[in-house]
Amino acid sequence: MSRSSNEFFVGYLKTPPKLAVFLTVVSVLLVGLGIGGGFALLAGQPDYGDGGFKGGYKEHLGVLQAAPYPMLRLPPDEAHPDGRTILLSNPGKRGAQKRAAKHDGQIVDVGGVFITREGTRLLQVGGAAKIRPAKEPESIQGFVPAADVPLGPVTLRGEIVDTKCYLGAMRPGEGKVHRACANLCLMGGIPPMLAVFHENEAPTLLLLTNAAGEAFDAEILDYVAPYVSVEGELFRRGDLLMLRTDASRIGFL
Repeated sequence: MSRSSNEFFVGYLKTPPKLAVFLTVVSVLLVGLGIGGGFALLAGQPDYGDGGFKGGYKEHLGVLQAAPYPMLRLPPDEAHPDGRTILLSNPGKRGAQKRAAKHDGQIVDVGGVFITREGTRLLQVGGAAKIRPAKEPESIQGFVPAADVPLGPVTLRGEIVDTKCYLGAMRPGEGKVHRACANLCLMGGIPPMLAVFHENEAPTLLLLTNAAGEAFDAEILDYVAPYVSVEGELFRRGDLLMLRTDASRIGFL
């Protein structure tokens, strides 16, 4: 009987040369496949824009308005003839309503870090100032924020998002995969917005309120993430667009 020339693996013996070569080739191929698959997944991800925390900590002087959601109103300037309106939030999934209510209508210093996407900004309040009565209010002492400007009835199509995550606190901060997170943010007081998408242009973002111009209640949660049609009345507050509507005027597409 002749001895078999087939190599056989035995755990406590040295790996046969042919088997070692085979295992090396297979291992390299598997690693390469894993790396290639990872790059393919990255390449296939949608573009979530340039959103994120930007600019570092800064303090801003303006008039605080607590309704419908906390916001800081800044006087007009050359670049912003209608004035600026900056939405505010607390860190995490919490709105700044409690902190802002103490200073409603006052000239305040607000410190924090901007979350910015395609020109739209939200200020996450924090740092040394947070929200406090202004130390030097003289420069805007006579500033009275203009009333909301009505722009008429509209019907718009888009996605209802929570402002903070959509602007870059999360990536992705939109779509069905983000729905649970978005609803937690909205329940915590983060302002809802309607993102209206355009081909080859940045989305138009509109702050959503109920028909009376007040903060939305839990009814809006059912419409977060899917593509929807929204009927309502359009207003402008400074450089911020606001859409007044109610759940009965929101429909799935």
